[in-house]
Amino acid sequence: FGTSVSLAVALSAAAWAEQTWTVNFKDSDIQEVIKFVADVTGKTTVVDQRVKGRVKVISSKPLNQEELLHLFRTVLELHDYTVVEVGDVIRVVPLKDARSSPVPVTDEKTQEKGFVTQVIQLQNIAAAKVLPVIRPLVPQHSHLAAYDPSNSIVISDSIDNIDRIRSLIEKIDKSATPVTDVIELRYASAEEMVQTLTKIDKDENTRRGSQNTVTLIADKRNNAVLVTGEELQRQRIKVLLRKLDRPKPQTGNV
Repeated sequence: FGTSVSLAVALSAAAWAEQTWTVNFKDSDIQEVIKFVADVTGKTTVVDQRVKGRVKVISSKPLNQEELLHLFRTVLELHDYTVVEVGDVIRVVPLKDARSSPVPVTDEKTQEKGFVTQVIQLQNIAAAKVLPVIRPLVPQHSHLAAYDPSNSIVISDSIDNIDRIRSLIEKIDKSATPVTDVIELRYASAEEMVQTLTKIDKDENTRRGSQNTVTLIADKRNNAVLVTGEELQRQRIKVLLRKLDRPKPQTGNV
């Protein structure tokens, strides 16, 4: 790969997967680095015509294929490029164009590498409230939005940054503190509403496989329902109470 590259390959007795490389690119053309990584991975590599420049890459110790790819992605991002992997095809594109590329979409921790779109669902706190907290952690070339119907956050970014943001979101979501709301009723009986909503909440959690429940207590004296739980569960119960707390239709003659 030229005089600017020193390559040490240590073959194990097992197979190709155990090969390691010690890489030393000194002020090399970025296209040369991309070609080297393409030869190592054996994947078809498509390079955007705008990808240009010279880079310096030094590994102080032998790297296996996964470590080499991680180093490759890091070097590209330092030069405002990134990798989009779709199947066995690697696309090297400018960072600003990555979010509009056909990147893989996942809804959980994934083995996908490079630039991906991930859906992170929250259980206890509204996604719209978390959005302002994590927005400063996302680069301008990435995409970040909240989807209220499923209380999810949609993010397009490098998988390394997504893992960092996911960890933060999970900590914020788990630290949500249960609160008690007092919902006064005008027409319906508080005791009947508690019985009905307890059954609905139980059936809903069984269907979703969730352990997030609310505590409902009827206050006979004030004809009110005390709702204790996380924010999302309380909101759901309050919406149901508003729909059910209506006057009965009048029938008969006066």
